[in-house]
Amino acid sequence: MLLQVENTKDGYVVSGWFNEESGYCRWRPLMNFGQAQGDALWACHSHLPKMDELALKRMADRYNKNIQYHISGLAAVRVFEHVKR
Repeated sequence: MLLQVENTKDGYVVSGWFNEESGYCRWRPLMNFGQAQGDALWACHSHLPKMDELALKRMADRYNKNIQYHISGLAAVRVFEHVKR
């Protein structure tokens, strides 16, 4: 599984490279970390590679750009909902 951190207008987003049922591959967003670049890099290189591809696909299906994740400790991920005003 390939993972990357993208700097988007919504924040630092970790995305995964998925094989689609159509036979094509594409990047799909997994987690939005807002302006927490270090948290996004930690998730990309340490947390998400430990998950299996099915769990990552489910995470991509549930992706919501308004939910931001932040690392709390070395293994816990806390969720904060970002409300645009």
